Amino acid sequence: MGKKRVAELEAQGVLNQPKTVPLSVLLDLFMAERDLWDNTGRTKRYVIKMLRDCDIAQVESNQLRTSDLIEHCKK
Repeated sequence: MGKKRVAELEAQGVLNQPKTVPLSVLLDLFMAERDLWDNTGRTKRYVIKMLRDCDIAQVESNQLRTSDLIEHCKK
């Protein structure tokens, strides 16, 4: 199963994407993964969609700091 999944990811170009992306891209990937999204509860779906439209979604994944999360929660 693992080799098949790697082949799928390579075919989709996922493994060739930049190492760092904005959090919005990660959220989009999560939402696009049907098995994950379909098994996500209604409240979590709402929160993920809401986060997608927040300023924190523009933070690069490798640049996310605790202070970013704290600032987001204060808003």
